[in-house]
Amino acid sequence: MMCDLQIIKIKQREATLIDSVAKFLHADQIEKLKRPSESKAITWSSETIQQCLAVRSVVGAKGYEYMHKLHFPFPSYRTLCRKIQNLPFAPGIQYDVLGLLKQKMRGREEHEKLCALLVDEMQLKRRVEYDKSTKQMVGYVSPETLPGGVDNSEERQLAVHALVFMLRGLTVAWKQTVAYLYTGTSLDSGAYWTFTKQVLQASELSGLKVECITSDMGPANTGLWRHVGIHSTRESVIPMIPHPARPGDSLYFVADPPHLLKNLWNCVLGHRIGLPDNVVTRHHLPTNIVTHVYVQQLMDLQQGSELRVAHKLQACHTSPSHYEKMRVCLAAQLFSRSTAAAVETAVKLGLLPNEALTTAWFIRAVNDWFDAMNARKKDHALLHNTSTVTSDSLKTMLEIVRHMSFSGRKIWKPIQTGIQLSTTVVLQLGEELMSKCNLQYFLTGRLSQDPVENLFSQTRGQGVVHPSCTSFRLALRLVTVAQYLEVSKGAAYAEDGCTYIVDYLRDHYQSVRLSDDSRADEVDESEVCQAASDVAASDVAELCVTESTYDHEETVTTCEPELHSSACQQLGNSPPPSPWTKI
Repeated sequence: MMCDLQIIKIKQREATLIDSVAKFLHADQIEKLKRPSESKAITWSSETIQQCLAVRSVVGAKGYEYMHKLHFPFPSYRTLCRKIQNLPFAPGIQYDVLGLLKQKMRGREEHEKLCALLVDEMQLKRRVEYDKSTKQMVGYVSPETLPGGVDNSEERQLAVHALVFMLRGLTVAWKQTVAYLYTGTSLDSGAYWTFTKQVLQASELSGLKVECITSDMGPANTGLWRHVGIHSTRESVIPMIPHPARPGDSLYFVADPPHLLKNLWNCVLGHRIGLPDNVVTRHHLPTNIVTHVYVQQLMDLQQGSELRVAHKLQACHTSPSHYEKMRVCLAAQLFSRSTAAAVETAVKLGLLPNEALTTAWFIRAVNDWFDAMNARKKDHALLHNTSTVTSDSLKTMLEIVRHMSFSGRKIWKPIQTGIQLSTTVVLQLGEELMSKCNLQYFLTGRLSQDPVENLFSQTRGQGVVHPSCTSFRLALRLVTVAQYLEVSKGAAYAEDGCTYIVDYLRDHYQSVRLSDDSRADEVDESEVCQAASDVAASDVAELCVTESTYDHEETVTTCEPELHSSACQQLGNSPPPSPWTKI
């Protein structure tokens, strides 16, 4: 009897231990711990591979090898390499990802297929190098970014940016990178629009419904707006064009709201903002002048005090450095209700003049506008056919920007173009989608570029601020496959709250087993499959070519373009074919 009780207790302790370990280990990892070290190799699940790729992304190759040596139940580093070595992620449209997206979208509700196309670029290091995976010399601009798709210059242009296209769900929190290109110092608007239309058409063939394109107001994007007929002036605004992939529908263009908030912050720091007379009269403001001087005076008044009414404000809010100007959180802290209340309190105490109330009112108006443009909860969302504080704050901002002046000059600035364009799109597109899809509310924050900005943050977190073309490709592939996106505390953008919709490892290898009949119904992946077949299956060291700490000594690299010919001579009599031929 005693022996039976001991056995029962031992089994209970074992079950309790397994339940505890199962909180952070998968079933195959637990099975690995049960087996002797010299036992037969185990078959790892896609969930474990993804988890270990995320670990590798954080600790690097050497850190992962060390953890494996300590007998953590992880696959070997060679296994990780083998799992992803045939996933090329070459520049261009990722047709294999879109094929998996099509499978994911089957049977979904129509509103779940609504999405925005986010476009942004990341600076790269000018560097020509040999990519072991694609067996190509890389570091040049993608032909898709050039007029006619051909580089007619005597010397090929070096790539200085990676242009990324990402889809983001409008009613469901999902995201997926679907294309990227390497671009030079400038981007031809015609070529840019041609490739964008290809991305739109491929996305629509995958069962998705792209409603708008979100980008910043860089020269390439504003050039694209002019090219397709988008404009925003004091007299009129045209925020949409006929949809190139869905006749009868419209395609909207949005300027990223967080970028607009930063630009408005810089305008307030550099100019005295003049409000329209009708706004001053309606809201009973003492003056029409908005200036950051009152905020600076408030900071001076509370300097040295233990208790500060505006405790978040520091020197970086009124005198930011070059890199601090890029941080959205600093702009949001200046344009906050707490800052407005602090200025109003100082006026009531006689510490600031009565004219400072106009600045406090403007700060609160900008705060309410950004909350309305960046709504992620129902409290600040747009409601169908209902006038709310959110919609009223958007209309108030439209009235302000149309007739505001800068340091006494009534000129039209890019910040006015962007705010008017995006605010108009939010009001029109939100009402259109709520009517068409019978939605109760619309979360405007789903239009922002936060997911792609956070992707760049994670890519930079792999070891270098400006990676080379090969480094960027490998980092992008690793993040996509591992589905790991941890935003650092010092990142310029907030966590976007979206998850990758494609479980790349599981979905990719399941799609390989599809019958020929079912494949015929998918997005054409033959070109990508051809590129994938060229990848050397034995190239296990590919992850080490540009591993997470990016030891560039392990990459065959020519830092100067003139060394290209000598490197090609070592590889053969002629340069390798372009990696973009089949894409």
